[in-house]
Amino acid sequence: VGYNGTNPPIYWDAVLGDFAALSAHAVWTVGGLVNSHTHLSAYGRSWVVDTTSPSTINYSDLLQPASFSAGSSGSIDLNTVWPYSNDTITCLAAHNANLIIFCEKSIVIYGNANDINNLFLVEVIKDTGCIARDSVQNIGDDIFFLSKDGVRSLARTIIQDNMPQKEISAGIRDDILISIAAETPGLIRSTYNEKQGFYLINFPSVPETWVCDVRKAEQGIFRWTRWNTQLYGLATGTDNTLYGGLAGGWLSEYDGYNDTDTSDGSEDQTYIMKFRTAWFDPGAEEHKLLWKNMRWYTALGTTFSMVMTWAFDFLTDEKSYSSSATVVSGSTYGTGVYGTTVYGGVTSRELIKAPMKGVGSIVKIGFQTSINGAVAGFNKVALFFKLGHKR
Repeated sequence: VGYNGTNPPIYWDAVLGDFAALSAHAVWTVGGLVNSHTHLSAYGRSWVVDTTSPSTINYSDLLQPASFSAGSSGSIDLNTVWPYSNDTITCLAAHNANLIIFCEKSIVIYGNANDINNLFLVEVIKDTGCIARDSVQNIGDDIFFLSKDGVRSLARTIIQDNMPQKEISAGIRDDILISIAAETPGLIRSTYNEKQGFYLINFPSVPETWVCDVRKAEQGIFRWTRWNTQLYGLATGTDNTLYGGLAGGWLSEYDGYNDTDTSDGSEDQTYIMKFRTAWFDPGAEEHKLLWKNMRWYTALGTTFSMVMTWAFDFLTDEKSYSSSATVVSGSTYGTGVYGTTVYGGVTSRELIKAPMKGVGSIVKIGFQTSINGAVAGFNKVALFFKLGHKR
């Protein structure tokens, strides 16, 4: 079944091999048709929010997804628990036998959703909600969603009885707030691809798609990448294929990250790879720091010209240093393994140094280069400074 709150609800008719209006289905009509903008199939029931009563969640009879007026069907009125009377339900989700109700200004959690007779209120989280229905994705033992201040996580831990929230997009907060302000919430789409370890959220009007690498989250820091490609929808197939909708009704498939497409006999256009860190404190306490140099440990597939940047103390003007590196082909450590070279001619490990100039306590560094058919990356940066006078 499909609901969007604007058009009449639809269902897949296996006989017709197409979608049909839900109102034409005799079972659903007799069972108590509910028109909704959000629907959840979980714990053997259909859970929907009737557009005529936006504060009420209707749930169907057990194993009877079309029956909202018989058996153990019923409803939940959030007016009795909402901290704000003018709140709006945006999405429903299931997690660990809980019913998660995302609202614009709050989040309501009910426990024992798999046993309707013992359903109980677990917690009401106020001052944070979900602004886009299709931003909600189950990420293994967690749920990601888009709030008014960025992508957040709703995670339950063993040692805490409540559900603490964590801001996932803290490192790109300023950028994603610009995307949120420029987009209509109803057009935002997302998906989670377990194979790639990606959570993707799309702002088609901007246009851009933000990609969070869930696999590489360390100490609560998530890595984000921005795709400046106009996608109109995102979906992950049952075989973990990642799809994106393009203009004109075309469907694209994610097939690994590569800037070279030789199917038409030529390469794609050159593009700029640009990386910037968040602002960070190197931990020198109250000292001013005299910055000396930076060293980038890179892996390059061809000769590159690179620009390394830095800025201090939240100032927008960046200082920069340009350098180049020439790839040296050959086997790793100058030797071959089993009669062949390891990574020979593919990448070269280069140490790129840049003299830094300036005084500051908080620093932000960056790296950019032109990409045209060869790999470029780095895995470590070393920064050197001297302690100055105390602040």
